[in-house]
Amino acid sequence: MIKIIQLGCSGTLNYGDELSHINVRKIIRKLLPNTYITQFGHKTFILDDFHNDADNYEIFSKIETCKKLIQECDFWILGPGTVMPFDDKPLFIEFSKLNKNIIIWGVGCGGTI
Repeated sequence: MIKIIQLGCSGTLNYGDELSHINVRKIIRKLLPNTYITQFGHKTFILDDFHNDADNYEIFSKIETCKKLIQECDFWILGPGTVMPFDDKPLFIEFSKLNKNIIIWGVGCGGTI
C-alpha cells in the first residue's frame, strides 16, 4: 500500500481548491489503486463534508500528528490550489525536511522574495 499525504488550501471552503483536491485523488486512485490517502486541511467540518473520499484527514493545528504522518508517508503532494510563500518559515519547508518525496501540483508563488 502506498501512503500519500495531500495538502494545500483545503478545508477552507474555497470551492475551487476543494474540488481540485478531490479530482487529484480521483486521478491518483485511477493510476495507483493501492493507495492510502490522507488529506491535510484547516477545518474538520469542511474536510468531513468535502474530503470524505480520502482514507483519512488531519487538521494542520495538530502539527505533531501532521509531522509524524509526513515522515511515514511514501510521498506527499503540495497542491493543487495553494500559494508557495517565501517569507518566514512556512510549514511546507518544515515538512520537506521530514520527507523529501514531494510532488508540487498546481501551486502558485507569492510572498516576498
